[in-house]
Amino acid sequence: MPTAATIASIMFAALYAGHQLGDHVVQSNAVAAAKSVPDSEQLAAGMSPWTGWGACLRHVVGYTVTQAAALAVVCVAVPLELISMATALMVSASTHAVIDRRWIVRQLIHIKKCHDWSEAPYLIDQSLHVGAMLIAVVLAVVVSDVVGLATVAVGTGILVGAALTTEHRIAQARTRATDSIPFRVRVNGLLSTLWGAVTIGDSVVECHLPEQVEVGPAEHEPFPEFDLAYGALDSA
Repeated sequence: MPTAATIASIMFAALYAGHQLGDHVVQSNAVAAAKSVPDSEQLAAGMSPWTGWGACLRHVVGYTVTQAAALAVVCVAVPLELISMATALMVSASTHAVIDRRWIVRQLIHIKKCHDWSEAPYLIDQSLHVGAMLIAVVLAVVVSDVVGLATVAVGTGILVGAALTTEHRIAQARTRATDSIPFRVRVNGLLSTLWGAVTIGDSVVECHLPEQVEVGPAEHEPFPEFDLAYGALDSA
């Protein structure tokens, strides 16, 4: 009879193999691009904060089926309890959906102040998934009856509900931040974009007409109106 440690190790290996296949092979490029929508600009334009959940759930279905297939393959050599597998898949699926909405990743990047780390979004995302699978395996070993499985189901439902609520609050905060920018600042920013010169990093973009754009070395100080506008949005 396999020990709990053996079962946990085997299940983690199966879930991880399913994760790699489900996240990188099964998932389509279109779903990968749509599952975390909306971004800050789309929120500011009035898009619903839950727009990308449809694509996210389609991805999670394919991802979970792939992990279930990996567990089934393992069962050929080492029989696993159905309740244990159901627990692991339930936790893995729910946490994967929440993480793939990307707001947690964006918050961590903001907290760590690692915006210049180009690989941060992917590596932080993957690290969170691996940590979630570890929790899924631990619960799978601990849960041994229907009551435990039902408790896990309630917990995962609460997790997803909390994620939906948080996304809505983030959207409201960003909307308030945008609305709090004085009208004069927004108008001046628009006029500067159309007829002025805007400094972006080490370059200046001169826009005398919308269809005439030239990029050259920075010779102008940044407009304070733009600094104020971006500061208000970043603090949301």
